[in-house]
Amino acid sequence: MNYDATEHEYMDLKAQFNAEEVISAGLNPPSYPARPSKGGVPMGMAWQKMRHDDVIYTPKYNGWRVLLHVPSGMCHNRKLEPLTISEEFEEAIYRIQKCCPHDIEWLDCEGLERRHGIGKGSLIVLDFIPTQHLNEETLDITYEDRQTVLAVTLDKVDDLDVMSQPKEDSVYFAPHYNNHEVEVLDSMLKSRNEIWDAEFYEGWVGVKLGSKYPIQLVGEDKKATGWTKHRWDS
Repeated sequence: MNYDATEHEYMDLKAQFNAEEVISAGLNPPSYPARPSKGGVPMGMAWQKMRHDDVIYTPKYNGWRVLLHVPSGMCHNRKLEPLTISEEFEEAIYRIQKCCPHDIEWLDCEGLERRHGIGKGSLIVLDFIPTQHLNEETLDITYEDRQTVLAVTLDKVDDLDVMSQPKEDSVYFAPHYNNHEVEVLDSMLKSRNEIWDAEFYEGWVGVKLGSKYPIQLVGEDKKATGWTKHRWDS
């Protein structure tokens, strides 16, 4: 879809795709979404022993993992099954399709819906999955560079302010912090949950800046090298 696509054009495009056509066209997801290994509670013993100089952190949100095929708008869950609630993200998908370049096919997102009433229908863009649709060299692009690509190409998308509730049916980036910032913000995010009376935040996810996207079709539970989650309930 081009950048100035209208809603009518979007509906025409959507009508061209259904689940069977996407599968037959070879548009299955190229990988399971990156699944972080367990790193213990934030600021716990394991945290204190870790090296943080090459790791960047994002909040861990309480949502649904969504793999979005941008051209078609088709969504899959973390098991690579068609997402049964994809229609609830239609407006967010449309917003992405209006500005996302054609050479980014698959976005790894977190969907906000049903687990709480905050930001219903919104998508938080976490990463994109490099594919050969770009070129062979792009398969080795680092996490740091992938985030730069997203920030430049989706320049109308803002970081989600950790102190404010996301709007419904919107699109955001997950903000990034170093370990020192995490140690300051950690209690603030917990307080947001209390103020909002919802488990919106669950902790933190750390990703090594130099890591490739862990493309694999072995299984949904295979842990990703360079990705670590630090849950408060660990």
